Amino acid sequence: MDSLSPHILMTASDPMQDLALQMLLKPYNLRLTFCPFDIDEIITRLQQREYDAVVIRCDEFDLPSVALLSHYNLQRSTHAGAFGRKPPVPFLAILPGANPVRKEILLNSGFAAVLYLPFSEYMLATHLTEQIQRRKETLALRERMLYDRYSDLLLELRCPAHLHGFHYLCRCLVCLTDDPDALHQLTQVLYPRIAAQENTSAGNLERSMRTALDHIEAYGNR
Repeated sequence: MDSLSPHILMTASDPMQDLALQMLLKPYNLRLTFCPFDIDEIITRLQQREYDAVVIRCDEFDLPSVALLSHYNLQRSTHAGAFGRKPPVPFLAILPGANPVRKEILLNSGFAAVLYLPFSEYMLATHLTEQIQRRKETLALRERMLYDRYSDLLLELRCPAHLHGFHYLCRCLVCLTDDPDALHQLTQVLYPRIAAQENTSAGNLERSMRTALDHIEAYGNR
């Protein structure tokens, strides 16, 4: 399966059922990673990498734990001034049976969707794909708005838009908006990340940005 396929974190159940579900979702180009229903474990996983969606099996319906997870997911979305928060990773819940009251509680606590057992792999795949696509579209629009904002700022500083460094600076500033900690790891994290996206080397990216910054220093106050 393509490594760029949507990556889903899902709480584990019976190992054989998990394996069967993993095989059933392969045709939908969805990758599953299972973990135990443990709050600390799930939060640690979310801190270690970016998942496209999270599926929580609420077999015993531990409401405080589920609410805590949802609250954490909403709060970890970074704020970007007028552009608001980065949309949170969609959380989906699976309940052991139809229960409108519990479903309403989950939806009000921030879950994107709630499914009841039994469900088909098509139903789960459809919900996941829709939620992931909706978030991607929101992220793309927000990134475009942030890019335009930083582009206008560089133009005000008299940085020529035709320079490669102009574009790279905008990309880095957009990235730093949502990941301020990357400012302390420019050569180790930020530059390689942007360089890989732009199909260039980290060294070339840094040199191009220095050229743009030199131009700002020379002509920005004129």
